[in-house]
Amino acid sequence: MKNGICGGCKKAPLVSGYRMCLECFLKEKARSAGIGTSGWIDLYEKFQSQRGRCALTGRDIDIMSAEVDHIVPKCKNEIDKEDREKIWDTIENIQFVTPQANRGKWMGTNEEFGEMCVDGTVVYLQEIQKKRVDHE
Repeated sequence: MKNGICGGCKKAPLVSGYRMCLECFLKEKARSAGIGTSGWIDLYEKFQSQRGRCALTGRDIDIMSAEVDHIVPKCKNEIDKEDREKIWDTIENIQFVTPQANRGKWMGTNEEFGEMCVDGTVVYLQEIQKKRVDHE
């Protein structure tokens, strides 16, 4: 990272606040997601298709701070082995999410995350209502 040059390709300018250019950053994200470094353009297009929003919460996200999440988590062993290989490491099984949403979803599916959020919201609203009643 010399004079604002990418630490990966050694030629492109850095993205502000990061040690690499956008291309090298996306190549690393694609590699770690299991789609291979050649999938970096697909990854960028996926982010663009989400319009800079978290796939789970709808919150605005920056491509550099967003996390890549597998829609069908790799820990879901109910899926037939042959289907797992077709699904898991594909761009169709990838979504960009906020770090907080990724931690909340953890090894669940999008549906399980949604159910957890609904359950948590119900409990939270019940607690607020109880506090209001207690203060009256």
